[in-house]
Amino acid sequence: MTPTKHHEGLTASRAPGRAKAFLGQSRTMLSETNRQIIEMLCHRVRVLTSNQIARHWYSEMKNPKECANRVMRTLERKGLITKTTAMAAEIDVLTLYHWDPARADTPPNFQLIATSNKRRWNVPIQATGVAIASEIARTTFGGVTRGDVRRDEIEHDIAVTTRYLQFLSGTRQEGAAWVPEDALNEERFSGKRPDALIRTTMSETIVEVVGRSYRAEKLEDIFNRFAHEKLEFT
Repeated sequence: MTPTKHHEGLTASRAPGRAKAFLGQSRTMLSETNRQIIEMLCHRVRVLTSNQIARHWYSEMKNPKECANRVMRTLERKGLITKTTAMAAEIDVLTLYHWDPARADTPPNFQLIATSNKRRWNVPIQATGVAIASEIARTTFGGVTRGDVRRDEIEHDIAVTTRYLQFLSGTRQEGAAWVPEDALNEERFSGKRPDALIRTTMSETIVEVVGRSYRAEKLEDIFNRFAHEKLEFT
């Protein structure tokens, strides 16, 4: 979930002349993988790391990381992404708790969730290549994701992307859709939108990716805000 206070951020590059030139070209000039990456960044997630690109698109290649770095260089050269390096940890995002108000009447143990979360963040922080959709990409492909990614939120945004990639790769109900925070109606959530919403024909589940510094008190606050709906702490 995004704090309302402002922080120094990384803003997608602006190049009106270049955008106009690119808009005159066909999307078919991009490879299928490149197109999928850009559309994901414009419509579903704010960031993609080189490691995530390597695992999701190039896992069967001899050198997945080099393939990922190459595609990032290509997209940067075309003006479709802003590429930066962030000091961040990439964790295995597993469901810490799932709440269904129709089946449970006792709130979870927030301290237990916070302790489990703290344990999983005990991994090395490393320099990580990060891609963000540029203004050219947004003009060309449309989309809803925010371009001004904040430095102090990149690690959390990376974890949200990991959860989305799990959603894509895992077994899910037919017709299930991922709705990112930036596409959610602020009025519905009183200005405090969750990280994402998984929507099916029958129900909706709020997704909250638990960040490194989340304490039990913050988890309880989030829970109280969304307790009337299905909720996933992941």
